[in-house]
Amino acid sequence: MKTRISKASEMSIHDYSHSAVVRFCGNSGDGIQLLGTEFASITAQSGHDFYTLADFPAEIRAPAGTEFGVSAFQIHFGQKKINTAGEEVDVLFAFNPAALKTNLSTLKQGGILFVDVDSFKEREWQKVGYTSNPILQTDIKKYQLIEVTMTTHVLRAAENLGASRKDILKARNYWALGVSFFLFQNDEKKLIEAINKKFSYNKELCTLNKTIFQAGYAYGETFDISYYPMQKKSHNPLEKGAYKSVNGIDTIVYGLMSVAASTQLKLLFYSYPITPASLMLHKLSALKGKGIQVFQVEDEIAAITMAIGSSFAGALGITATSGPGLSLMAEGLGLAIAAEMPLIVFDIQRSGPSTGMPTKTSQSDLNIALYGRHGEAPCVVLAPATVEECFEVVRTASQIAIKYMLPVIILADAHLANSMQPWKVPDVKTLKEIDLQNLHPTRKRIRKRDQQTLAMPWNKPSDPDTMYVTGGLERHIDGTTISYDPENHKSMTQLRAEKVRLAANDLPLAKTCSGNIKGDILLMSWGSSFGATDEAVRNLQDRHIDVTHLCLFSLSPLPENLYKLMLGFKKIIVVEANSGQLAHLLRGMFLIDLHSCTKTTGTRITVKDIIHCVENIKGDL
Repeated sequence: MKTRISKASEMSIHDYSHSAVVRFCGNSGDGIQLLGTEFASITAQSGHDFYTLADFPAEIRAPAGTEFGVSAFQIHFGQKKINTAGEEVDVLFAFNPAALKTNLSTLKQGGILFVDVDSFKEREWQKVGYTSNPILQTDIKKYQLIEVTMTTHVLRAAENLGASRKDILKARNYWALGVSFFLFQNDEKKLIEAINKKFSYNKELCTLNKTIFQAGYAYGETFDISYYPMQKKSHNPLEKGAYKSVNGIDTIVYGLMSVAASTQLKLLFYSYPITPASLMLHKLSALKGKGIQVFQVEDEIAAITMAIGSSFAGALGITATSGPGLSLMAEGLGLAIAAEMPLIVFDIQRSGPSTGMPTKTSQSDLNIALYGRHGEAPCVVLAPATVEECFEVVRTASQIAIKYMLPVIILADAHLANSMQPWKVPDVKTLKEIDLQNLHPTRKRIRKRDQQTLAMPWNKPSDPDTMYVTGGLERHIDGTTISYDPENHKSMTQLRAEKVRLAANDLPLAKTCSGNIKGDILLMSWGSSFGATDEAVRNLQDRHIDVTHLCLFSLSPLPENLYKLMLGFKKIIVVEANSGQLAHLLRGMFLIDLHSCTKTTGTRITVKDIIHCVENIKGDL
């Protein structure tokens, strides 16, 4: 049971007084995601900013001890503004050989490596292709290796509690959490309070998890290694206010709740389970119909057509899916555009094509969101860049869908959906009101198109004074009758495009996030690539490289001032986790030479990726 600590031959320097990166990894049944979430929650309560990265298998029951079954959770936290989950890991907890093999590359040279040697039996390391015990291999010497008999310690700590071996081993994650709390001097009392609350339904489990957590914390005191307490500063990286530790799906749900509360509209949400969008279905269902009615349906075609039917009936129809599901919704989106119905579609992007890699992130659905419908069928496409923007985009999309009577697609992705950040809960009094003037009924059966928005009024079919017929067949521009007139179809095609263009009036103009409005290099990002791009820009600016960052919120319509802004830079680099879809669009639209910084691995774009791209492109500037 003796702990062995191997010091790294070469130590890399990290200023732990400002931030640190910790990664936990093990079997998907080891409670890794819970471990990381608890760590993040207490980190937030300690006044640190943070950003997390969840990495878990697509298989429901992947074989234990295999590479397919590895689950990981990474958190970057500290006494500064945190925009990414971190580049290199400072402390890595590996619960078994499979976890070590798939995650060791993330650990920086000189970093701390905890391994549960009880799990490093010959059969286990052979299962993942090692020919000898990996913790005895030469390349491990570049890390501070801490060999811990974790399983043995956990069993001994709980031996007098009367718990089953199965329950005790499930609590290994709390032992590792205790060790990590000691290492970074987190407040163990707050975690004890969290355990009491979480397991209040079962006294035995509550006692078990508290005991094992405290044993891990006490064990940390035996390390022959320096711990890294975060330096207490006079200022806090977070503004004053009430905060919640949330991911992108959480803030999307809060956004929908705020729309329901502030408009008194009925919100009807229809969805077929698909990773990673299923989390929306789970969290909205937990509301039990309070403000938002939730329906799990048989497929994505049913989801979108039922949402359109709800909008026709006077409620706001909403649906959510991921890549393959958006393909099935293409015809339904065309119907909503032709029938001029308000609709919100969330696409939580994942790696494709087809089933692809369901739990891996991507930004590869831009083309289908913009063009994936037959005929001329444009709609508004928005992309939140942060957890905070996931809340804001819901309210913006609702306003546009109702005001202009058209569908809005919201492009989030798996990384943004599952990553956690501290979110400052907005004061409801400061929220911009959603304009519901289009809901006012038109009397005497006369439905007139609004001259400002070009939208038809949103009348409920149950009102005998405002009865009307709509559908997928082309209608006369006055919205009354079916029309096959060629000139009318031309006018309607132009009108549908013009409504999307007019929606720019309710969207922000393009503006730089950091840097000058003119200069050498402009880095353009959209969606979850924001964090890494922002940090890369600040890194490059510290090296006196003239670089500016612009993040697009609206992808259709594009901001009206974008072209003029782009002309102010000598070189433009578009950062996106696909093969260059936005860059292709901008080249064709503006005839400007652009460079691409892309990634198609199913993993997030990193600061290092972007800096490497800039260094290769900047040339003689």
